[in-house]
Amino acid sequence: MGFQFLFTAALWALPLAGLPLVLHLLFRQKAPVIPFSTLRFIQSSMQQTAARRRIQRWLLLACRALLVALLIWALAQPVRKLSANLLGGGGSTAAAIVVDTSYSMMLQDQQRSLLQQADDDIQDLLRTELRDARVAIYRGSSTAPHLQPADTYRGDRWEALVPTPSPAPLIDSIDAAADMLTASGEDNKWLIVLTDSQTREFPRPPPKLGSARTIFIDLHPADSRSAAITDVRTDPAQPRLGIPAQIAVTLSGRPNDAQQVQLQIAPAGQAATTTSPLPLARFDATGRAELRWPFSFVDSSWLLVTAQLTSTESLPWAASRDALVRIPARQSAAVLAVGHPNPTAVQMIQLALDPSQGERPAWPLVVHDGEVRWDESLVVAILNQWPDALTLQRMTDFAQRGGSLVLFVQPGLEQDWPTLDAPRQQALTALLPSAPQPAPPDATYHASIARPNDPILAGTGDTQLAGDRLVVTRLMRFSPNSQTQAIVNAAPTDPDSGAELTGLLWHKKVGAGSVYTWATLPDRSCGNLRVWDLFPPMLVNSAATPGAMGEEATVNVDIGQPISLPAAIVPADAEVDLIPPPPNQRPVKVDRSGDRYTYSDTSQPGLYAWRWRRQDAQGGLLGWSNLQIPSAEARLTYRPLSEIAPDQANTIAAHSLEEVRQRLVQLAQPHPQWTLPIALVLALLCLEALLGAMPKRGGGKGPDSAHGHAAPRPASHLAASDSR
Repeated sequence: MGFQFLFTAALWALPLAGLPLVLHLLFRQKAPVIPFSTLRFIQSSMQQTAARRRIQRWLLLACRALLVALLIWALAQPVRKLSANLLGGGGSTAAAIVVDTSYSMMLQDQQRSLLQQADDDIQDLLRTELRDARVAIYRGSSTAPHLQPADTYRGDRWEALVPTPSPAPLIDSIDAAADMLTASGEDNKWLIVLTDSQTREFPRPPPKLGSARTIFIDLHPADSRSAAITDVRTDPAQPRLGIPAQIAVTLSGRPNDAQQVQLQIAPAGQAATTTSPLPLARFDATGRAELRWPFSFVDSSWLLVTAQLTSTESLPWAASRDALVRIPARQSAAVLAVGHPNPTAVQMIQLALDPSQGERPAWPLVVHDGEVRWDESLVVAILNQWPDALTLQRMTDFAQRGGSLVLFVQPGLEQDWPTLDAPRQQALTALLPSAPQPAPPDATYHASIARPNDPILAGTGDTQLAGDRLVVTRLMRFSPNSQTQAIVNAAPTDPDSGAELTGLLWHKKVGAGSVYTWATLPDRSCGNLRVWDLFPPMLVNSAATPGAMGEEATVNVDIGQPISLPAAIVPADAEVDLIPPPPNQRPVKVDRSGDRYTYSDTSQPGLYAWRWRRQDAQGGLLGWSNLQIPSAEARLTYRPLSEIAPDQANTIAAHSLEEVRQRLVQLAQPHPQWTLPIALVLALLCLEALLGAMPKRGGGKGPDSAHGHAAPRPASHLAASDSR
């Protein structure tokens, strides 16, 4: 940017500014000396008047000279110009290009994606304005590049832009590019940003580069009507065989619009055979909608649930979304009676675990009759007396291996606690929430849910309303500690009974498994637990703990994040392969890292199959991992370009490269800078008029002027006062 004159020849007239001084000197008149009578009384006043008139006339002279100079300056038309070329007015140039490669840039606009437009614009700049510059191209949140000649990126050496995961916002790359330009020694510095201006990419203002220039190109269309599916999940998160669940689909789109959604469910790695249309999704004022579809899973396998919009959208990949669901196979359960429990209570527990008594294959549990084998997933023990040492050892080993153990403790057994030997007390304390406390006073208790989000309560309905319907008349009291959690509490109905709030259902981790302790019995003498509506589903859910189901591969993961498989489920001496999704399905050998097999090259969305192999065995499937584009990329919320790149010096904000070039051409046009000289000319004209209109003191008419006689002055002073 430079200061210039459109008519430089007019400046040759600047010497004319001295014309008033020349005229003043040429036409200077000497005051005549006229003899007059002595005026010694006004001699002092006349001297002061002459001095003021001399100052006034010199000011008027300077004003007229400056007025002429400013008029000549204005006629020469001073302007400022900016070169239309990014390379500026000469010297070396460094340019940092930051391009947004997030998946939201795949939005289609005029038969091309925004990422394709950015690709074309960068190649155009490298061929034209930046052909002689040193350039660094920041692709999303990739590793910071170095300044290289533009030839490095042209022709066959150009790598086409592809969408990549963006765990960090684009503003981080802009900051890195600004730091790189600040440290460079080139004469001209340019920061060029191509983005769709997603709100998540600009959590803070961009940096200021001082003398360097910044260009922001916002590529997203002015009217984006694209709808997207942002989430597909099951409720509960871990559905079970034959137990009613829901499939929840969340959408984003234009407020008050509507979309039709189809649902597909198929085994992982296989094509879908059935399609179910969901009710019409209507977006609220915030552009959000949610659909829920009741569903019961009847197959124990890996299932892929896909929700898809029926309309063609501008963001194709966001028109559908998957959720990989692991439906565990039927697990075995057994009921252990320690002592002589009420047969009705045992029967109620068996019916709660499996209402069909084995008639329904689509049910998560199958209950073994007879003696406990200790290879089950769930063991429910009714303790009408304290177990012997052998049974305690089997319970402990079962829990530590990952099984789920549910204990129903008969109130009143705390009285026999002191009679137990120390090893049995120690073994029982390792399983129970704590050592039994003295019996509480007789009272009636109502249940209150302490942990409504606990997995054991998943899919059981409104737990807060159901809690009040459980009444307990007898229970065993335990003391809370850091190793246990109370899931359900028992609150005394009568505050004056002397009873206190205590835990009713406790959870404790033991090894890889879990121990749930009910401080009462499902017996009529202890309350109505046996007929409580939450009792059956909670008893079934107690077998759904991670320890009972076994660890699996990481299931639904965003691309760019590693996926892993626990080494414990891999056969001994076997190697693990990972098969990527199509089109490249060549197996990749995965090495073990600690207690897991981890794979980090996860830039391609789709289903990844974990398999094991050995030279002496055919191998088999271990699990699946589903890599998806982050749902945040589908929520098209844009930040105004005026907030990202406010109108300020050295910054150009536009919506296309062509608009940038037009802006540069406009800036290269002369911008008149006449305001200051014209304002000064007007001010000087006013001052000149004021000085010329001031009364000439001492030149006015005195008392004798009425008779036509001038006031007498001493000859010497008259000559001095009239001298020019």
